[in-house]
Amino acid sequence: MLRQDIIDTFRAENSELDAAVVTDDVLNSWLFTGDKEICAATRCIVGETTFNTAINDQSWDLTAQVPKFYDINEYPGGGINLDGDRLIKTTKAELDDIDEYWRQNTSGEPDYYYRYGKYIYTEMPVDDIYIMIIDAVLISDDFNANVMPFNQLSYLVPFHNSLVLYLIMKAKAKIGKPEDAATAQKEFTNYIAWMKKEVQGGMSAKILYRQPNGMVVTKRYSR
Repeated sequence: MLRQDIIDTFRAENSELDAAVVTDDVLNSWLFTGDKEICAATRCIVGETTFNTAINDQSWDLTAQVPKFYDINEYPGGGINLDGDRLIKTTKAELDDIDEYWRQNTSGEPDYYYRYGKYIYTEMPVDDIYIMIIDAVLISDDFNANVMPFNQLSYLVPFHNSLVLYLIMKAKAKIGKPEDAATAQKEFTNYIAWMKKEVQGGMSAKILYRQPNGMVVTKRYSR
């Protein structure tokens, strides 16, 4: 649906919420926000960014490297790849448990990364120019014209009705009907949970990593 189609559907399903109660300007503002909130909640827009590291780099600004960055997409085979090897997601606390002196590491080829705000860090500086590939969840483009939502991606067309539900939820809260607002919020929340499951089902599947003897592979940190 185009943006005007979403508004028309909302009006048709909620005749009491006419333009005298909720103007088109307000609906357009809600749609602008709703598009981004739904895309973030369902992680439905993803992308891959490739760049070269510099020698002795140990941290990278994700918002500078990945346009419209929202989060790292850690689906199987995704995450962060360094010269063909997938870095293992960790935390500073886990690195402290493994090796309390990891902050003194000299340069090398990292195995691990952790995220802190808009930055990612590796457990050691890189010792060469590497190719880094980041699989990311992205913020949607601005939904501020008479176009389709969710970056106009065709595989997300079946989920356009989520924005109708979003408008209903916002409008019911605005006019001061708490019971109707609670019902609308529950319907919207359930829809988003279903949408997220459906979207992610098209991006990944269960993968089991095992050695020939049947033991599960668990890579550990080493300096």
